[in-house]
Amino acid sequence: MLNPSKIFLICFFVSFCLTIDVFAQGQTSSTFPTDSEGRIIRGGFGRDRAAPMTSPEVLPDRRVVFRLRAPRAAEVSLTGEVLPSQGAGKMTRDSNGVWSVTIGPLAPDIYGYSFNIDGVTLSDPSNGWVFPSVRSSSQSAVRVPGQEEEFLEIKPVPHGDVRIVYFKAESVGKVCRMRIYFPPGYDSSNERYPVLYLIHGAPEDDESWTAIGMANIIMDNLIAQGKAKPMIVVMPSYHGLAPGASAARVQENYPYFARSFALDIMPFVEKSYRVIAAPEARAFGGLSPPDVVPDTIIPILDKFGYWLCTSNGLRAARMEYYDKQYPGVLNDPANTKRVKLLMGDGSNAMTFTESQYMAAEFKHRGYDVTYYQTDGTHSWRWFRRYLNELAPKLFR
Repeated sequence: MLNPSKIFLICFFVSFCLTIDVFAQGQTSSTFPTDSEGRIIRGGFGRDRAAPMTSPEVLPDRRVVFRLRAPRAAEVSLTGEVLPSQGAGKMTRDSNGVWSVTIGPLAPDIYGYSFNIDGVTLSDPSNGWVFPSVRSSSQSAVRVPGQEEEFLEIKPVPHGDVRIVYFKAESVGKVCRMRIYFPPGYDSSNERYPVLYLIHGAPEDDESWTAIGMANIIMDNLIAQGKAKPMIVVMPSYHGLAPGASAARVQENYPYFARSFALDIMPFVEKSYRVIAAPEARAFGGLSPPDVVPDTIIPILDKFGYWLCTSNGLRAARMEYYDKQYPGVLNDPANTKRVKLLMGDGSNAMTFTESQYMAAEFKHRGYDVTYYQTDGTHSWRWFRRYLNELAPKLFR
């Protein structure tokens, strides 16, 4: 009987001979796919792996090609703001099971889009740029460059930092997260800065204003051009604060956020960073699903000098509610003389009626109101423009 050591030597010899035979035949035992020059193709295993898909592809004439490999799908269409009136672009399938459609030319901008596959809406699997969302994100983004969206270009100018900050929100018993933009030169100076608290939209979170709103790039360019004062931009999230509230019941978070903002967020920022802790150096606003921004700012309006509305407003019934809930606050001469209301909205936005009413009502009460109107919709294409237009008017 062979002892274990002899068995090991025999197995090793056989394995060695087989290895030599593989190399002698000019073959490789690797399972990695290679290209025509022998380089390993990154991104997956197996020789039968499908070739990488290019989607979207922006053509020189600003037309855009969208592609999706779905050989078993019966019908695929393109949806989103890349299409007129939020319509659907029917896609056609080739012999390899790749669906495609070419649209445009599009005006220079950043657009959201999705694929609808047999009734199911999905983001583009070939595109890593997706809209942030507390639900599963089904919307991808594509950028069409050009002069009209030059304010979104990353230019050779000094750039600020965007930092992810975690803090204990004692008032709600949670560890929360926010993103904070620090202007160029913050770390190398002893200067104190004004603060803009910028709020996201309903399905999104604290990442939205930088990932898709490009707020940091907008601020970098405005500051470099001398159009806006250097400022800190605080972008908190109002999700996950109400006990047991799902993403579908987002409104349950609003009162918790209003309380946490006054008791946790603003004190944390003013304790941790070099900010000017005075009303004339504080601004609050941004997007607003119904009422979260006014719910937060009106109870502490005396602490602010600016209220920023990027495509949102108030209804008459809601104004009556605030007058009853916080008597005298909105008509306080100290507030009407100090607070500047900066508003932007589009005639095709679902918020247009509310924003027009709010602008007229606040002007009637004696506030300094700036209203920037476009023909836009309630979408990020326009939110970015409102920030670019209105940020230069802050802290002047």
